[in-house]
Amino acid sequence: MDLDTPVREYLPGFELKDPVATLELTPRDMMSHRSGLPRHDMAWYNNPDLTPAELFKRLRYFTPNKELRETWQYNNMMFITAGYLVSQVSGESWRAFTQEHILNPLGMGSTDFSVTVSQQAPDHALPYGEEDGKAKLVPFRDIDNVGPAGSINSNVEDMAKWVTLQLGNGTWQGKRLLREATLDAMHTPQMVIAGMPTDSMIGPRSYGLAWFVDTYRGHFRVSHGGNIDGFSALVALYPQEGIGMVVLSNKNGTPMPEYAVRRISDRLFGLEPRDWSGEGLARQAKAKAAQEASKAEEEAERVKGTHPSRPLEDYVGKYENPGYGTIEITGGKDGLAVQYNGMSAPLEHWHYDVFRAGKNDSDPALEGTKVQFVGALDGSIEGLKVPIEPAEEPLEFKRGSDPKLSDPAYLAGLVGRYDLADGTAVTVTLSGTSLTITLAGQPPYAVVPQHNDTFALKGRETYKARFTVVDGKATAITFIQPNGVFKAPRVEGGD
Repeated sequence: MDLDTPVREYLPGFELKDPVATLELTPRDMMSHRSGLPRHDMAWYNNPDLTPAELFKRLRYFTPNKELRETWQYNNMMFITAGYLVSQVSGESWRAFTQEHILNPLGMGSTDFSVTVSQQAPDHALPYGEEDGKAKLVPFRDIDNVGPAGSINSNVEDMAKWVTLQLGNGTWQGKRLLREATLDAMHTPQMVIAGMPTDSMIGPRSYGLAWFVDTYRGHFRVSHGGNIDGFSALVALYPQEGIGMVVLSNKNGTPMPEYAVRRISDRLFGLEPRDWSGEGLARQAKAKAAQEASKAEEEAERVKGTHPSRPLEDYVGKYENPGYGTIEITGGKDGLAVQYNGMSAPLEHWHYDVFRAGKNDSDPALEGTKVQFVGALDGSIEGLKVPIEPAEEPLEFKRGSDPKLSDPAYLAGLVGRYDLADGTAVTVTLSGTSLTITLAGQPPYAVVPQHNDTFALKGRETYKARFTVVDGKATAITFIQPNGVFKAPRVEGGD
């Protein structure tokens, strides 16, 4: 596989929203994070049932915020796609390929691809977060489906073998596992990372193929970290000196691995020591203070004294986005809750038709997320917006149809004849799970189920037909159109 051949030549079904990127994006682009896409991590986060093949199909719905190769933006979706590419080209799964060509030759027998497997080890680490200044045990996060973007679990002994391969020009115990040119390309800058250094001891950063590249106090450094709920890790290489380090920690989002690498590097290179840990703690304290100030600012922006525009039960339903799947709003008049990718949280009214996800002690991932409900011209709720991707405007989720509006038994109660006030006959017929509405003198109209006993005319979604249903049988149709609202009572005895 050539890294500079467009992905589409290996995967004919590959499609992005940007037609130019669809035709030109290469494996090198994917592995150096220059696809033009922001992270879009919530599309896969906590959804182990979503396969790489399904994620691959969703790529076409993610909006880019940059041009191809314009800006470095970390993107796990591209690495998931790279794993899918490996499986399609090699004919075996990414896991099997990695096991056969990397883990087995290196003897990395304690390395696996799932937290379910890693927990079977008698001395496995437990994941921790922090709450009110104290360590708190958190659940393992199942990210098996993201594959090469971060599903590998290992230990220091196995990782030392991987580091030795990186420092040995691609050889291990006299056997070549990687071409030297391949290894050089991995450690060579492929894409500049925007931004000036904030510390004189750390040089400008760029990105190789799955490695960050910079200098530390004049020493060329190749490194990469990883973070998931309860764990933070860092691998750092000094290829010119033949030095490698692996720091694994079981705390969520801690900068400790980076400061440990700096401290060890100072000692190995005989450099004047610097209190990296003390500086890091001071920086962390400032960050916490800023976070608290941000909460106060957020509260100040809240519009007091407002109320939801509709009864709470009117917001209940499933809302769909082709790239992100389904958000479900549950509950009713006593309160609402949001569910997404197996995560849930209570919804608290914020202001107007905006709600905010509250605290869920078992899984705080959604806490603080705001949900804005969007109304239609007829007064119903037709969708919601969520700022689920920080680099984009809030994404829109369209309200899904009520399942009963595709149930033939329920639809049978809507079939019959109705008359408009001017005497125009309206006939409703059923074929399978679909209704057809025919006005005398006009062609039949197929309709699309929505909710609240309402259907939209297919291809003319601003035209709607809402049935009044009593005891399972429709008594009237109300046609809601841009030019007015027209009611057609059911003709008694009509079929």
